Amino acid sequence: MLGLTKTSLSEDVYAIIKKRIQTRQLKPGDRIILREFATDFGVSITPIQQALGRLDAEGLIKFTPRKGGMVVGLTGKNIIDILDTRILIETHAAVEAIKLGSLQKCEKRFNELITTMESLIKGDDYIEYDKFVQADTEFHRSLVVEAGNEKLLELYDYLDSQMKIVRYFYTKSKKARRVQNTMQEHRNIFVTIVNSDTEQIKVAITEHLTKTKNAVSEEALIV
Repeated sequence: MLGLTKTSLSEDVYAIIKKRIQTRQLKPGDRIILREFATDFGVSITPIQQALGRLDAEGLIKFTPRKGGMVVGLTGKNIIDILDTRILIETHAAVEAIKLGSLQKCEKRFNELITTMESLIKGDDYIEYDKFVQADTEFHRSLVVEAGNEKLLELYDYLDSQMKIVRYFYTKSKKARRVQNTMQEHRNIFVTIVNSDTEQIKVAITEHLTKTKNAVSEEALIV
């Protein structure tokens, strides 16, 4: 048994399987057999079924009750679609959040996140990639959170589950990393928050995510 607790079996199983998918320990096309995974985790089939149902809803697997699931692959087109949708969500949310005045109230937090990201890079490389991704994700997610639209946030979180797979491979390519450029693009977004500039924040977010999309797509990191 993998250190699971009886009070949160389904949640723990879900988190572990999701992590395996996002880090490609489980690869596209791999099957998740209910009884095999129940034995591996030292649990009954029910927590496995519940976890797979959630992962199916997030688009990470295709789940068939009483049988199991199969890990879904991301194509180059999927990556482009994810990042294009993020552009739409983040630009709309950021504009609404500026109009509400909520982004401006979070200036200190955004600045702290940028400082954290800067402390986790050295030149064109990452010192601690996982921690960098955590700060980067919080930076972008906060743009959506502050718009106060729960449905928009749900959609963003759905996409982020798949985006984490893209991020895992993103770090494997020096060409696709764009470490210093990425940091400058985050600073540009921060300046528009400070200035409460609804037009420029759309430009800054679009530029950042478009360049990320192009870099990852050119490398064809996921097929």
